[in-house]
Amino acid sequence: MRNFEVLILAAGNGTRMKSKTPKLLNKIGKHTILDKSIRLALSLDSKKVNVIINKDYQIFINKYKNVKFFHQNKILGTGHAVKSFYKNNKTIKNNLLIMMGDAPSIKKNSIRKVLSKLKKIPIVILGACIKKNKMHGMIEIKNDKIKQIKEYSFLKQKEKNNCICNTGIMGIQKKFLYLINKIKKNKFKKEYLLTDIMSISSKKKIKTSLVLANEGPLSFGINTIKELKLHN
Repeated sequence: MRNFEVLILAAGNGTRMKSKTPKLLNKIGKHTILDKSIRLALSLDSKKVNVIINKDYQIFINKYKNVKFFHQNKILGTGHAVKSFYKNNKTIKNNLLIMMGDAPSIKKNSIRKVLSKLKKIPIVILGACIKKNKMHGMIEIKNDKIKQIKEYSFLKQKEKNNCICNTGIMGIQKKFLYLINKIKKNKFKKEYLLTDIMSISSKKKIKTSLVLANEGPLSFGINTIKELKLHN
């Protein structure tokens, strides 16, 4: 199982939180959101845990000596964060599990299902079912295959109901990491979207797979104070 390493994306500005405290420093119980996410990653017994942070989270560098931290100076989306990481780690020898720094309540069992499928499938996504979607990207499936992940802002009204949404957790086999470099800046959002890797792989007929989480609202990242209360 230890043929993978983790990359936690934790450099976003978290503006939707509308909190005086930097988003990931808000607490769930006794620990900050990012503490919980890092501890979850460490519990997976990976080869290595990497975390991309911004200047607000410098305090974690000395706190976790067994974690490798990277800075994302320009905040240009999740795709840009992963592209920057890959640019500096092109000799990566393991499969890559990408996690979100603001989603600490996903169960290990759900993540392990992703890792299990990743042994045979090039790219694996963790999704969750939502009856009335209000903010998450929708996983579009056609002929039992993932066609793309559509950003919420691009969804039609009928696509927001009873849909399977992206939790942000993604596994990529090491020999397919080159696809990260194929991600281009989205002309509407003016940033690089990691989810575009699904449409890229679909066009190249690279096999992908979906795993469904059962954690309900806790499957997703924390974006508001109201959502934070659900995790406490």
